[in-house]
Amino acid sequence: MACNVTLATRITANVDRRLRMFVLLQRQPLNSVLTGLLDKALPSADELAGLLRDGQNDGHEAVA
Repeated sequence: MACNVTLATRITANVDRRLRMFVLLQRQPLNSVLTGLLDKALPSADELAGLLRDGQNDGHEAVA
């Protein structure tokens, strides 16, 4: 399953401020910090594939 989509989102001012402060503390580029945070927060690709395969996607349809 290939997904070639640019992700864009709006975050609250409070989250934006906290994220910018966290980036300064980490001394890493924003994309590296976001990748690390999302990597920790999201299940592994194998876990997600298993959930999608088993139909346990909380009522949302799988995206092809």
